[in-house]
Amino acid sequence: MNGGSFSAPWTAWPGCRVPDFRQLVRERLGALGLAPQLEAEVVAELAAHLDDRFAAGVRSGMTEPEAVAMALDEVPDWVALNQEISAAKKDGPMNERTRSLWLPGMTMMITAAILMSAALRFVPPVAWLHPNAPLFFLATWLPVYGAFGALGAYWSRRAGGGKMIRFLAGVFPVALHLAIFICVVIAANLQNYSRTPEYQHLGFQLRVFLSFVVVPGIALAAGSLPFMRTPANESSPSRA
Repeated sequence: MNGGSFSAPWTAWPGCRVPDFRQLVRERLGALGLAPQLEAEVVAELAAHLDDRFAAGVRSGMTEPEAVAMALDEVPDWVALNQEISAAKKDGPMNERTRSLWLPGMTMMITAAILMSAALRFVPPVAWLHPNAPLFFLATWLPVYGAFGALGAYWSRRAGGGKMIRFLAGVFPVALHLAIFICVVIAANLQNYSRTPEYQHLGFQLRVFLSFVVVPGIALAAGSLPFMRTPANESSPSRA
């Protein structure tokens, strides 16, 4: 679609009227197939450019229709522009899935691994065997993991991730716990633990799974839940 007449509403501007370029861009550009926040940013950026061109035309002495026509001439083919933007955003060095899932999720998981490594290094081994060790874990680690879940989900939401992607980004660190649990269980069953045979008992393994995998997963999920809702200012823009 080329420049010409338009149906977007007009708004006040010093000395003249200005078309609502955001609505005009949405109508002419159409759906880009991108995340809502990313698509809104594209529309806002293009609308700002057209608005600048319109203002320059008015300052140079053009009438309002002439200035609008000059601004619209900046985009000779809206269909081609739609395809170019969609391809560039989807096939860029960091696509939507990377930004909204892998980057926040992996960052939170690496942070959890660093924290776990520091705890194992600096907390005396005898402290883990103390009768109150489970209470210590609940009082310190679970709030921290709740914060990890919240930060991962928030980061994903800011990157335009959908609800499921946000949730997965928030609970991503539980993959580290699951991997460690599986490795320990496999090692325990492959080795002959004559002194500690309880490591090979299904009941003991189940308790470890619940405390080491399920409980942290619940904390991560709880931290993620507040960010499942998309704020109004991040909602999807209207489309033609």
